[in-house]
Amino acid sequence: MSLLGIGLQPCRWLDRWFSYSGCVYSIAIERASIRSLTFAPDGATIAVGGSDGLLQIYAADDGSLLTSLHQHNAWVTSVAFSPDGSLLASADWDGEVRIWRSSDWKLLTSWRVQVTHGSGTMRLAFAPDGRTLASATRGQMVQLWEPTSGRLLQELHATEALLAFSPDGSLLAVGQPESVITLYRQSDWQAIALMRSHRYNITDLAFSQDGQRLYSSSQGDGALHAWRLADGALITNAAAPAGSTIALSLDGRWLASGGAFFEMQGLNGALALTELNTDLRTRSWLADDAPVESVAFSPDSSLLASGSWNTLRLWRVR
Repeated sequence: MSLLGIGLQPCRWLDRWFSYSGCVYSIAIERASIRSLTFAPDGATIAVGGSDGLLQIYAADDGSLLTSLHQHNAWVTSVAFSPDGSLLASADWDGEVRIWRSSDWKLLTSWRVQVTHGSGTMRLAFAPDGRTLASATRGQMVQLWEPTSGRLLQELHATEALLAFSPDGSLLAVGQPESVITLYRQSDWQAIALMRSHRYNITDLAFSQDGQRLYSSSQGDGALHAWRLADGALITNAAAPAGSTIALSLDGRWLASGGAFFEMQGLNGALALTELNTDLRTRSWLADDAPVESVAFSPDSSLLASGSWNTLRLWRVR
């Protein structure tokens, strides 16, 4: 995965073709698609995992490539910074989990998670205190690790590749087969609630910043659900791009969703911003010529990063 000669684009050309002109810059990716991305907690860098096994670190302010990490041999399907930003965790299709020190990008430790053949997409999530890293892959149990040593702490009897910790760390949400979401209590890792309503497979999960709601997206029908955690009730059923990946801004105002938009010319990428402090007013736009695979907000909630098959873009949130 490398920058093309034309590489960094100022996005002025997007204003003519796209219905939202908030693009700050665009980076063309050669010979690889973006499978995962995340901002560092200080907002200075963006970590990007690609289908060629490369993990690349970009400067968020100007899109310059800072370093490339060449340790993975399969698609990098998940990247996650520890809450204090000192560690970056990455996982690939073959089940390799790697922990990097962000001060110098040295590889600190790595281990392998068992994956089911043909279903190796892995997800990672740090607990808010940074002392636990959760991993999940389809067909295998959710596992909880000590990130600095790779020591296995706990296994949960859940078999799906979706994870989200609540902001206070007291709950872990796990998306499971047959469109079921299970909530686990962190104090004893017992399952305390089941939520089910999606018609198709769940594609992503995200907690609200106040910890009172859980959002889930679904493949196929483009449904976006909001659940009230006090009683597990479904309180919102909205639309989102098909196959959506979702993210919530840290200021609690915005929910971003990215996915595919189908039209006569083919499959394109779509983004949507939903304002949560209103009656869920949503603005959506055509964002790429390929489906959007990953989205992430900057820590100050002013920027949204999106990754597609071959492009990293940064958008102003307004």
